[in-house]
Amino acid sequence: MSSSDAQLVPDAAGRTMELIRAANGRYMATDYVRATVENLAALPLREDDIMLCSYPKSGCHWLWECIRYLVFGGSDIHKTADKESSMIELNTREYIEALKSPRVLNNHAFFDEQPSDLKTKGVKVVFVYRNIKDVAVSYYYHHTRDKTYKYSGTFSQYLQRFESGLVDSGSVYEYLHSWENGIMANPSLKVHVLSYEEMTEDPVRELRRLNDFLGTNRDGDFLQMVAMETSLDAMILKKNKITTFIDENGLPIMYRKGKVGDWMNHFNSDEREKMDKNIAKELGKSKLFKFKDTSNS
Repeated sequence: MSSSDAQLVPDAAGRTMELIRAANGRYMATDYVRATVENLAALPLREDDIMLCSYPKSGCHWLWECIRYLVFGGSDIHKTADKESSMIELNTREYIEALKSPRVLNNHAFFDEQPSDLKTKGVKVVFVYRNIKDVAVSYYYHHTRDKTYKYSGTFSQYLQRFESGLVDSGSVYEYLHSWENGIMANPSLKVHVLSYEEMTEDPVRELRRLNDFLGTNRDGDFLQMVAMETSLDAMILKKNKITTFIDENGLPIMYRKGKVGDWMNHFNSDEREKMDKNIAKELGKSKLFKFKDTSNS
């Protein structure tokens, strides 16, 4: 990751993480991502595009696979591409424009950073969010196992960094505020919002809702097949066999556990109480994002 613009960004514990600061003050993982995000507004979109959006570690990989099944069908679709191949901040404009329609695109950008066409071309947007405590745990392992970040803090130290937004993609609270404000300010936007927990609780139900929203007209048997093929255990097994994104021990970085409530194995009581208060303060009045009893979910 190292470049002339890379910074070792310190946190309250004195631990540092190598990041790139964008013109808007938000942190990015690389110079390349910063450059593409700063130019996303001009990226042309098509009326039949599907744009999947989320904060990192919120289920974007999982939902991308599900949506591709619904759009394209086939039981071996996981072999044909990976999410990063259609992630608009990781690829050149020329590459994205060369993708054949219908395109299932995705990104982790804030609403105000999205392509302008998102609001005018009738693009269907799928937005997935997740229990923030589980996001913090998953992001911690991402940042400690991917050595390009040069981060080695403990989980307790990392929580201070995460809560302060000193990570690529910035504050999860600011990110969710950005999307809620953007959705509310653009009532004509075609958007389907769902949570990781809802998808885990009843995959077929949520696939049916996605199917209705996308107009993909898949029957019940097909939805059952997709639920089975994209179960967390199945996805971890399939993707970890072919991924090249591994840590220094040769272990896959992107797919770890994916379990709801894994935060309970990492947070102490004070950390849980503090984050629950922050979630209630920042998102307690949200009309889009519903976090059930955050002390138990």
